Amino acid sequence: MFQKSRHCHIFIIACLSALLCVSCGNDSPDHLASIPQSSILWLTVDFDDVMADPALMGAMSMDEITTELEALGIPPNEVSKLTVFGIYQSGVLSDGALVTGRYRAKQILKRLSEAGWEEEAYKNDKLYRNPQQTEVYIAVLYNDTVLFGSRDALKATFDVKRKRGESLMQKSETLLIVNDSMSSEAPITMGLLMPQETLDMAKAAMSIGKTALDILQVPVIGTLLGKIGFTQGFGIHLRHGGNEFLMELLCLMENESSASFISGSLNLMKNLATSLPQGQMTTRDREAIATFRKMNISREGKMLSIEMVIPEREFVRMNR
Repeated sequence: MFQKSRHCHIFIIACLSALLCVSCGNDSPDHLASIPQSSILWLTVDFDDVMADPALMGAMSMDEITTELEALGIPPNEVSKLTVFGIYQSGVLSDGALVTGRYRAKQILKRLSEAGWEEEAYKNDKLYRNPQQTEVYIAVLYNDTVLFGSRDALKATFDVKRKRGESLMQKSETLLIVNDSMSSEAPITMGLLMPQETLDMAKAAMSIGKTALDILQVPVIGTLLGKIGFTQGFGIHLRHGGNEFLMELLCLMENESSASFISGSLNLMKNLATSLPQGQMTTRDREAIATFRKMNISREGKMLSIEMVIPEREFVRMNR
């Protein structure tokens, strides 16, 4: 009896140990719950889905992103999720990135340390600085997650982890945008929460995250945002199917009245587009009209949702 009981205890302990090892290897919370509340721009990429789809890779300029990761010793084929963010503090913009993958983050930092990266301390956490690019820092945030970017971005993110600061998900405006994005399960999502006057500053500040802003230069999206205007913020959820991109644009308006007015105006534009003669139109004009015709515009409170189908060619990067 004692032997059976002893073997049973050993088996239970072994199972618990295995579970603990699994949890230790993958203990990171949701990325948006990890980045600081001062973030004004974020871009999240489901790496496995995007890398398996050439069209999504082209839309995101993944070659540039993977080159950046490789330079840091992060194997792109082991990355599962990437979130780039920009924070705005005391009139200064800084950027950072979280990279979660099927690896041990400490091993990546060990190799960088052996290659000459210099250790610095921030309270009880370790940061490593690139001696050639002194503004680039990297650290282990969780066992499977590397954090890199400016020193201010790393400090603010560690403050969230150590409960010294609040996360982006503790901001009510973020919840309105993110709740919808979570249900969409889109492989590419981005959000922007900021006053109009800081938009140009954010564009100048983002480095690896600049591909997020390329999305804003797609002609039909630029037209829509020009009509809507930037208010409290917006979100974009991007999927791909066939030869088209499926996109939802969420716009957080100042109040319900403005959301209702814009919703009505866009529906009017959609109806007008349906009745326009297309004989003398260029191919691009006809595609823009077709996009407007396929739009689904809805509103809930001060949140405006615009679902659209966009041809792949509209996502050709502006600098090509």
